[in-house]
Amino acid sequence: MVKLNGKVTASTLIEVIVAMIIIVLVSGMASTFIIQNYKQTNASYKIKAFLLLDSEIELFKHENDFTDDVKEIEGYKIERIVSTNKLDEKLKNVDFIITDNKGHMILRRSKIFIINKVNN
Repeated sequence: MVKLNGKVTASTLIEVIVAMIIIVLVSGMASTFIIQNYKQTNASYKIKAFLLLDSEIELFKHENDFTDDVKEIEGYKIERIVSTNKLDEKLKNVDFIITDNKGHMILRRSKIFIINKVNN
């Protein structure tokens, strides 16, 4: 058997608990930072999609082209679906759907437009 000369140095229970508390605090702060960063990125992604869709609706108002259409702009796909209103034939229901490049829907807006036909 081996004989030990002197004391064996080891960590006490209090030292281990303090080290664990420090590790938990640092990992908690890091995860909070990562989550906040992710939320800001996701929010800016949705705001950009909203602004693109809003500008596309404004363009559509001036075009008066009541046909279905799909456009790809800056990595987003904007789909326009036109249907006749059930209550009045002069009204058109237009759904604007914006999806990301993976096909996940980000935003959907429905508008009703009045058809102004000019007879010559």
